[in-house]
Amino acid sequence: QSADHGRRVAEDWLHTPYPVFKRLAFFAAAYGTIIPARQGLEWLLTDDEHWLWSVETHRETLRLLVALAPRLDADGQTTLQSAILKGPPRTMYKTGLDDKRWTLIVDRDVWLRLKKLQDAGASLNTCAHRCLEKLSAKYPDWTLSTNDRDEFLIWSGGPEDMVAPARAMLPHDPDDLAEWLRIHPEPDDYWRPKYDWRTYCQHNPKIAATTLTTVAKDPFWPALRWSEAFDAWSRDDLPKQTWQHVHAILTDMPHATLHEVARGLSFWLEALALEIDDKETTTYLALCDRILELESEKEEENMAPVNQAINHPMGRITTALLRRWYHTKPENNAGLTDETRQRFTRLCTPDICRERHGRVVLARHVISLFQVDPEWTQHYLLPFFDWAHPENAAGMWQAFLHSPRLHPPLLAALKPDFLATAKHCDHLGHHQDEYARFLTFSALDLNTGNIFSKPELKRAFATLPSEELATVADALFCAVNNADDQSASYWTHRVTPFLRNIWPQSTDGMPPEIAESFALACVAAGNAFPNALNQVKEWLRPLSWGSYQITDNILETTPSLIQRHPEEVLVLLDMIIGEQSQTSSKLEQCLIDIQSEKPDLKSDPRFERLQGMVRQD
Repeated sequence: QSADHGRRVAEDWLHTPYPVFKRLAFFAAAYGTIIPARQGLEWLLTDDEHWLWSVETHRETLRLLVALAPRLDADGQTTLQSAILKGPPRTMYKTGLDDKRWTLIVDRDVWLRLKKLQDAGASLNTCAHRCLEKLSAKYPDWTLSTNDRDEFLIWSGGPEDMVAPARAMLPHDPDDLAEWLRIHPEPDDYWRPKYDWRTYCQHNPKIAATTLTTVAKDPFWPALRWSEAFDAWSRDDLPKQTWQHVHAILTDMPHATLHEVARGLSFWLEALALEIDDKETTTYLALCDRILELESEKEEENMAPVNQAINHPMGRITTALLRRWYHTKPENNAGLTDETRQRFTRLCTPDICRERHGRVVLARHVISLFQVDPEWTQHYLLPFFDWAHPENAAGMWQAFLHSPRLHPPLLAALKPDFLATAKHCDHLGHHQDEYARFLTFSALDLNTGNIFSKPELKRAFATLPSEELATVADALFCAVNNADDQSASYWTHRVTPFLRNIWPQSTDGMPPEIAESFALACVAAGNAFPNALNQVKEWLRPLSWGSYQITDNILETTPSLIQRHPEEVLVLLDMIIGEQSQTSSKLEQCLIDIQSEKPDLKSDPRFERLQGMVRQD
């Protein structure tokens, strides 16, 4: 209805720094002629052509290519086709890809975009046409899907989409299978392999394992086939079945092959952690040690440390060792076993970067380690929580905050670093909310009273980013709400001292979400409601969405909050519902109940204002 307005909105989307808005902008550019073709091309090639190749905009990028194909002039076609011929930049992909795999990725990405352009009616120039012909000859099985399936990274469909492509049968005779492995050491097509080796390893684990062992004696180590096999054998009851056939030969695996199969092998070893007999322990631990000794590849620094650690071979082996340790049912203060202490100490060697993934996994279990061996934990593991070295501390704290628990002795040992974390929230990623909540519960817990002084806690909360104070307020509400019939006592003995001695007193720059959390906390405080309202009124503000959850909670209190404190409830509603607020459908019932309990309030200006808003709605 308004192309100019639509164009302005789409331009705003393009410049919003999140991929989802790039998707919206590209969709708009492909829709009709609202966005001129030349402008759509400029959008597609922004940020050094990043979005032309990004998986985050894959569908919308290809739709825009198809839409631009018949609309671009000769210069536009030349610009677009030249960008495609350059291929995706290597920096967009993880390190560690071998040359053959990288070539396959580039060929597929270039072929798909050129083929989409050609099929949509674009006239390919000489270079682009030759490139497409060359790639089509190199990969004769590549064809465009008839339902745009190749434009989606994940596909869900009906029964007709569940039909698997025809696969050639693999031989069941071990000698024939060994010969097949020598001829096909890796898939012929990464996307649509002719043979399904992974499934074969699942359904015929003994034959696959003994055949791989046989060819390894040649010696011949097809790394990709071993990787697929380990992945297939890591599920159900296959780890133990396959271990007996291959474990002896694995100690002779060449170092280069071990490096290539480390991810699959570590996954398999992790699945085996509780399956190994005592007599097999030496071999099992020797294989774990080989993974622990591998040098690490250069990795993306922007990846979340915890996710990176638990999926890294070093992290998986550390998880396997932890599982074996937990299986022994260690007792508090019993100390680590020699087997465990030796390897965990290696992971905590200072200045060895490759061990960081193992340390991050250990940080997730720091409470258990501290309970069993406080001396070892304090000497070897806790130093990595020190913010003097943020490159170590960030991952350690994120791992701990993944599922934190209050353990006063550990908090006492970590006290300086724990409080200093408030100044380093920008290093915590999406775990900074967890830190704000955990700091709040630590301040409210009576068992930590001898660990943290009120001035120390006050400084920590004053250091938190202002947006995290909204998380603190929500944590206060959750704490009061979870106290159930002890909520009034909890407010009086826990929350009141916190608000008086620790909570920042200035209202400047406070996030608006604080008002809603404090209002909800007042309602949850039960008999302490009047005192609670008086203590937090400085932070209450009109809410844009009025009182939806608050009015619901007021009406659901038992015994009725309105029966006990009708005037205070009116004061609360008046403070959180402004002239521009959206009012709840429950507001009218609240006003009826207030009038019923105290008829004189009907003439109160606050009551009249709120009733007028109800009538307008």
